Amino acid sequence: MRVHLTPAVFPVQIPAHGGSFNYTIGATNTSDTTQHCDIWCKVRLPDGSMYGPVLGPITFNPPAGFNGSRVRLQMVPGGAPAGNYLYYGYVGDYPDSIWHQDSFPFTKLATGSGPWIGSWENSGQSFDEWFEVTAAEIPTFYSLNQNYPNPFNPTTTLRFGLPEAGHVILAIYNLLGQKVTTLVDGYRPAGWHQVSWEASVISSGIYFCRIQAGEFTAVKKMVLVK
Repeated sequence: MRVHLTPAVFPVQIPAHGGSFNYTIGATNTSDTTQHCDIWCKVRLPDGSMYGPVLGPITFNPPAGFNGSRVRLQMVPGGAPAGNYLYYGYVGDYPDSIWHQDSFPFTKLATGSGPWIGSWENSGQSFDEWFEVTAAEIPTFYSLNQNYPNPFNPTTTLRFGLPEAGHVILAIYNLLGQKVTTLVDGYRPAGWHQVSWEASVISSGIYFCRIQAGEFTAVKKMVLVK
């Protein structure tokens, strides 16, 4: 997955009383499978701290080959300090896992007049189209796909489908039935999900991935070869 930010006018300059700028935010699924992801925007302030999100997080399930864009309007309040900013767009698993990011700079001036802007409001084209495109991608039954690649060294990807939201536990076990690691332990929305296991510090051998989601359980055999 990749995210793209393009300001309508450059350079972007905001007067002292606050103002706004238009930009296009786009998302592209460069993989060959449906992704479950979030997209959101934050602002890096002149002092280096981060503010936001000012957009999102927006959760959707883009199918393979998805390429969508939305035109948005970002307000910058008069109370924001003068200086140089960076406007960031992210795609990943909000808030901690960022798969890709893009950004552009803007400046808040110490001069200039106009109507006072009071907040970091974000508006523009709805993301409903993205949800409609991906609605058909909700699976009709629970599943755990075979990891790929398999055999693998040292990273493999696991994909599972949820027809409804719920708590999911996805864990790796060795031949003795001992838990090696837990990849997922938390709430996940309906849809397709994928997670990678990086096993560079794990010995070669046969391992088992087990999923538990509600009353559904399944196990897949994996082979780590170094």
